[in-house]
Amino acid sequence: MNESSSRLPLPFKDRTTGLRVFGILTILLGCLCGLMVLLMILGQVLTAKTSETAVNYRSIIQAAAVYVFLAVALVWLGIGSIMARRWARALLLIFSWTWLTMGIVSLIFMGIFLPTLLENMQADLPQGQAAMSFGVKAVVMIISLGMLAVFFVALPIVWILFYRSPHVKQTCEARDPVAGWTEACPLPVLNMSLWVGISALMLLLMPLSCRGVFPFFGTFLPGWPGTFV
Repeated sequence: MNESSSRLPLPFKDRTTGLRVFGILTILLGCLCGLMVLLMILGQVLTAKTSETAVNYRSIIQAAAVYVFLAVALVWLGIGSIMARRWARALLLIFSWTWLTMGIVSLIFMGIFLPTLLENMQADLPQGQAAMSFGVKAVVMIISLGMLAVFFVALPIVWILFYRSPHVKQTCEARDPVAGWTEACPLPVLNMSLWVGISALMLLLMPLSCRGVFPFFGTFLPGWPGTFV
């Protein structure tokens, strides 16, 4: 009876291969975030050389910290996806929804402010240099908005559709039968809790990147008062 029962088809489609593929892609996203940190540092070094000023690492502390966090988190989540862990599926679903939300907001703001930005760039051109034609501006806008739509809207939708699949969920539950900490509350509550906590931690970097300056009801608190607030 055991032999016959072992040959019965699974009540769901095994998505182990898909979990491995998306896990590898997630790790590559993490590596890309790590590369962004190196590019930011390189940009500061090149700027300092061309302008003959000291390298200002303070200006990139917060942005670099975000990319470092994303790099470590995405590599960790990618490994969890390859191993079909339940917590990895839940956290990747949260990450994908956040990625999509921020992408849609960025796309809207880019569509609103990009024409003004191009006009300002044209106004700053030195005299005698040809201005951008309407066709060139249109091409720049289409390429910029298209790339933003692909990387910050289309890709997160693909991640969401995969990890929200009931077959993916059941595959993770079959390979990781013990319920994890991510299932102690609904995913929206976990999502809000995680991002509020991460945002609070990011505030600790403000004294380093902003020299403790904090806006306070129409004025600025510098130094230790700003750091304390």
